[in-house]
Amino acid sequence: KRIATLESQPIGEIISDNFMDAYNDEVTALQSSVQAQRAQVDKLMAEATAKESQALKISRTNDARLALDEVQAAIDKGLPFIEELNDFATLTGQAVPQKLSMFAKTGATTVAELGVQFPSFARNALTAHRASSSANDLSVGLVDFLKSQFQARSVVPKDGNDADAVLSRTEAAVRQGNLVKALEELSSLTSPAKDEMAKWSNQAMARLAATDAVKLLLASIQE
Repeated sequence: KRIATLESQPIGEIISDNFMDAYNDEVTALQSSVQAQRAQVDKLMAEATAKESQALKISRTNDARLALDEVQAAIDKGLPFIEELNDFATLTGQAVPQKLSMFAKTGATTVAELGVQFPSFARNALTAHRASSSANDLSVGLVDFLKSQFQARSVVPKDGNDADAVLSRTEAAVRQGNLVKALEELSSLTSPAKDEMAKWSNQAMARLAATDAVKLLLASIQE
């Protein structure tokens, strides 16, 4: 009979208010704990994702740097570097300067090759200069004529503004691998000597432009 009486009473009359309050507090605390744990898990997942993304970025940057190192090595040897350049572009999404990509399939003229070519260009430049000087100044005609016949030119750097002196200093700079200095010297030449050296100068400038492009690309991925 007592059990029947309890069953017929509302649940709120059987369980005390204090018990219900304690129960509700426990439920609320449990929910808060679950939410806090979930927030902590989300934070850890976000941190892990960020670290993974940073690691991937570092890895791609290192791979891009290695690709550029290989490009520069190929330029130094006069070899093609189209695959290495494509690898760099794929890794970074950067556009490659035309002054660099133009040599990707063929390779750039090496400093050694420029050194081998220089004497022939220099002789032609001096021949043109002396022919022009002889036509304009008969007093030096015989001397320049004889020098032209023997293709005489200075191979040791010397002072002066004449074509022979300029070319002697230019060649010395080329032997040292200093193309910037060589081109600075050549800039003081006048026609027709300057015209004869134009093809050589263009090759040297193109090589410098390609190596400068590599340096700029390297700097761009290190920022």
